[in-house]
Amino acid sequence: VGLGKTIQAGLILAELRERGWADRALVLCPAGLRATWAAELQHRFHIECVMLDQAAIAESVAALPPGINPWSSHPTVVASIDFIKRPEVLAALAELPLDVLIADEAHHLTPGTDRGSAVARLASLTPWCVFVSATPHSGDVAAFNYLTGLGSHRDPIAIFRRTRREAGVSSARRERLMRVQATGAESALLEAVDGYARAIWRGRGADDRAVQLVAITIARPAASSALALE
Repeated sequence: VGLGKTIQAGLILAELRERGWADRALVLCPAGLRATWAAELQHRFHIECVMLDQAAIAESVAALPPGINPWSSHPTVVASIDFIKRPEVLAALAELPLDVLIADEAHHLTPGTDRGSAVARLASLTPWCVFVSATPHSGDVAAFNYLTGLGSHRDPIAIFRRTRREAGVSSARRERLMRVQATGAESALLEAVDGYARAIWRGRGADDRAVQLVAITIARPAASSALALE
């Protein structure tokens, strides 16, 4: 995390475009990261991006001549991976010749999932594929082989790894404890949440580990702040 995945992907895209090997690119990421990707590509590499979702597609269709694929009207598109996995959206994208496919949070591209299937289909049609992730290999060999096989055309895969030590960043863990005095309202909130979580745990949580997870999920943000709990 924080070692430059977005920048590395941007460098690859910029280099391919500079060499004249790539023109049309699609960046897939979680919906909440679309603006970040578009801003990084624009700010650092002067690559203009457009973010497409259901509303933007509707506007493009209304403005374009009949029969024109709205995905073809922009050289570089940033979209949510959960949007493009819809059958009708994926079908429209599959008709479009792509040069570069970039997928963020690539560890979510697992066998038997809609995300994995959608990216696999697009990757099979795209000559340049870049998959980025900050989540380590889980140990699931089948899932890892599936991920590294996406977009493969029998060519060797290039995997870039950069550890904190290689980046010149200390790998030692630092801890600093700070005493915080809760206000009366904060103490009352913590006690109420604690009682509620314990009631869940002692009730259905006694026989269901999934319900125990619900209790933990409720209690944990309360220890951070009232806003986190809300």
